This record gives sequence, structure tokens and C-alpha cells, in this order.
Amino acid sequence: MSTRILVIEDDANLVDILTEVLTTAGYTVEARSNGQGLASAMLEPPALILLDLYMPGMDGMTVRKHLLEFEPTAAVPVVLMTAQANSRKWQNDMQAVAQLDKPFHLDELLAVVRAHMPSPEGEQL
Repeated sequence: MSTRILVIEDDANLVDILTEVLTTAGYTVEARSNGQGLASAMLEPPALILLDLYMPGMDGMTVRKHLLEFEPTAAVPVVLMTAQANSRKWQNDMQAVAQLDKPFHLDELLAVVRAHMPSPEGEQL
């Protein structure tokens, strides 16, 4: 079973941190922004998507709408990431499995990831 996580985020510093933490935990990570992330997900659906809600150009709401309309990606679990206050309603509206409010703790990130996808091979629990 795939342990590939697709990170769709426009903040390069956060992408670097997420990639390092998740790779160290044994996951395969691919990072893209906006429409590139959508295209990547449609080409090869990942096990999990970490999706920034607010990005310039194609925002997370638009990306999620397209993911839900495309049968191979409709069931891929999506975790929303946002710094926007009072955005909890988006989690339900966008059919996301969880939401991480920025800034979030890395242990919170790992707990959410582990709850919604298979453990990587050889992971030490």
C-alpha cells in the first residue's frame, strides 16, 4: 500500500519542514503548489493529501472541488491546512478528514497523518 503524501502548499519554508518531518517518519513526500498539485494527484493518486486552503491562483477549495469530481481522487483523504481564523466550517464543506490550524505542532501533524493512512514500512512506533 502506498505511503506517498502529496503536499499542496505555496509556502516553501513549510514545504521544507513538512517534507523533512514526514520523510524522516518513513513516508514518501511530493510537494507541489496549486494546479501542479492537482495535476500530480490526478496522474497518480497519493495515499493522503495535505492541502493548504488559501493559495494564490488556484486555492485549496478549487483544488478540492476538482479532486472530488475525479473518481480516482475522490476518496483520497485530505487534511486541510490553514492560518485563517474561524475556518472550521471548511473541513465539513470540503469533506476533509482533518484540519491543521497553522502554526501547528509537528506531533499533531504526525498524529493526523498516522490516523488517516498506512504506516510506512519499517516505522518504529
